[in-house]
Amino acid sequence: MKKLLSVITIATFVLTLFSTSVFSVFAETSTLKNIKYTIHDDEVSIYDLQLVYGDVVIPAKIEGCPVTSISFEACSENNSITSIVIPEGVKSIAASAFENCKKLSKITLPDSLESIGYAAFDGTAYCKKT
Repeated sequence: MKKLLSVITIATFVLTLFSTSVFSVFAETSTLKNIKYTIHDDEVSIYDLQLVYGDVVIPAKIEGCPVTSISFEACSENNSITSIVIPEGVKSIAASAFENCKKLSKITLPDSLESIGYAAFDGTAYCKKT
């Protein structure tokens, strides 16, 4: 019984240690001026813009790493954002990233942009103008 308990204790310790180090290697999650992001392979992915408002300028670099993507539903349903400037270096905007941001009327996109996901800007004031 003592051996079994020892094995379970050691296994739990090893798994806890392993899972903590695996998650820290894959992505670091942080917040900058209400912009939530992860860093993976020295690239920043914005995953939450729900607390930003007004005229928003996403920085080209965060913690010295380039911002390269905006994730699925990162800003969807945010009715406080009126304009957004997405910096040079961003390659992708995921599906529904800004969907139903009803007051979003001005969008500045970079030349580096390679893909825009389905419905990324649907339901915005910008789409109603065009």
